Amino acid sequence: MAHQSQKSSTRLFKTCDECIEYFTDTEANFAQSIEIYRLRNECFLLKKGMRELIEAVRREKGIFPAHAGIFLGKEKKGRFEPSLALLEILAPHSQKKAIIDEKGAWLFICGRDVFKEGVLSDPSLEPGELVLVQNQQDENLGYGRICSGTVRILNLLDRGDFLRREQSSPNRSKGPKKERKIE
Repeated sequence: MAHQSQKSSTRLFKTCDECIEYFTDTEANFAQSIEIYRLRNECFLLKKGMRELIEAVRREKGIFPAHAGIFLGKEKKGRFEPSLALLEILAPHSQKKAIIDEKGAWLFICGRDVFKEGVLSDPSLEPGELVLVQNQQDENLGYGRICSGTVRILNLLDRGDFLRREQSSPNRSKGPKKERKIE
């Protein structure tokens, strides 16, 4: 359990912009080509022209959207927590990617760290730096922190996180759904 608290207390990015710039530093134009809309403490990716539409509706109708566009993550308590959608968007534009084998991919999406043996290729990054974790088909699985030693990548966020949170949710119904008679 101490391992979990280490993950959540690690300071990573302060803003959405900082996260995007970190993973796409070789493509300076990419960071400027996307439009980020901030709604309270959440960040969204908008299509061109959507910001004007949102602002017009807000001015004319007094309606403030609950969500807008693709959810990129949350900025809270001085740090940014990226969404899996943002990591997926950044992956094709990043050089900071580690490719892991099939067994490593399965363990990673189950919340486990990646051992050296499971890494097929990774950039020349120093321990402590962040890396996008990809499977052999170059699909994004999440991201982690480069380590030295037996563990090569410390899992910070993976695709299985959502399912694990849903499973442990107190509002989740217990047991299978009851059959309903259709008459």
